[in-house]
Amino acid sequence: MTDTLATALSTLAQIAATLAALIGFLGLWKLDRLRRDQGEAERDLHYLVAKGSRIADSEVPAWMYRPLKQIEVEAERLLNLPEEEKQDRRRAFPIPNSDDNYYDLAARTIPDVRKRLKALSDARQRLTRRLRWFLILALGILLFAFGFLVGISRFIGLLVILCSLLLAVATGLMVIEMAREPGT
Repeated sequence: MTDTLATALSTLAQIAATLAALIGFLGLWKLDRLRRDQGEAERDLHYLVAKGSRIADSEVPAWMYRPLKQIEVEAERLLNLPEEEKQDRRRAFPIPNSDDNYYDLAARTIPDVRKRLKALSDARQRLTRRLRWFLILALGILLFAFGFLVGISRFIGLLVILCSLLLAVATGLMVIEMAREPGT
């Protein structure tokens, strides 16, 4: 009976370790994807602010390395220009082969890019926090399982079973969290 219980709990511990490793890998992959998406949105914001600020094409690369806080301030200033300055910018920088201009393009697009940046930042923070707690939980369950396997107590064996169920629920919640798109 004891060998059967030990084998069952050993199997549960192995499953818990596998789930923790899988969720850890998928969580890190999702965090990397969110980081890349956030970097892309930051580059979009830098470019839109540079073009909307009447920056010559040769100077745009230098704007790409400005701190994001500085770009945010410039974006806010750009969106709140007096009407006569807006008209001046519309005339000064038309988009080639288009009826549009860089100022109007920036003014239309900057709010959406800023919302996307905020959603991506929030999603990264939330996933990081939840992934950290999930992995701590998995490590605790593995320690319980190891304690039972070395013969500390049958009570710990029951805790391993309960904790394994808890880990299964936590795994499901982490999968749902990782499937969530930023901003939802």
